[in-house]
Amino acid sequence: MRQLRFLLMILPLVLFAGIAFAQKKEITGTVTDLGTGKPLGGVSIVAGKDKGGATTKEDGSFTISVGQNIKVLTFSSVSYTPQTITLAGKTKVDVFMVSETVTQNEVVVIGYGTQKRSNVSGAVSKYKNDRIDETPVSRLDQALQGKIAGVNVQNVSAEAGADPKINIRGISSINYHQCSTIGGN
Repeated sequence: MRQLRFLLMILPLVLFAGIAFAQKKEITGTVTDLGTGKPLGGVSIVAGKDKGGATTKEDGSFTISVGQNIKVLTFSSVSYTPQTITLAGKTKVDVFMVSETVTQNEVVVIGYGTQKRSNVSGAVSKYKNDRIDETPVSRLDQALQGKIAGVNVQNVSAEAGADPKINIRGISSINYHQCSTIGGN
């Protein structure tokens, strides 16, 4: 009887401790560009060293659920310097991202690595169109069709959304998804 009474007293304490340990807190806020003051959408947010995370909406707002033991949030986006923010009990965090200035040399992607353009001995084609967003196409392959010497784009299926066959001088039959990852962003 005594053991049963002891067990009934201890059981709620153990359950309460488990619930308190598993609690999460919700962090909200906005991310904006420090230079322009405009909200940034698509910024990646990682809580501590946890896997997963969140991204900001188009208006720069975000909500992320983190464990009680998480002390920092890391914000990162292409062409911005990553920001690490200490939470210190905060539930609302506003972050200002600083644009990262990077000087770029022209790099050529070759079949087995990358080289500076000045070191390439073969033929290099470059397509530069500042008004590509005004072109009435929905995919990269359609924008390149007939624009670069040595690149042959063929639609091999009449099915909507089917990948085209793209032949690049010396490389045969890469699919659209491979082509869109060759050039980076």
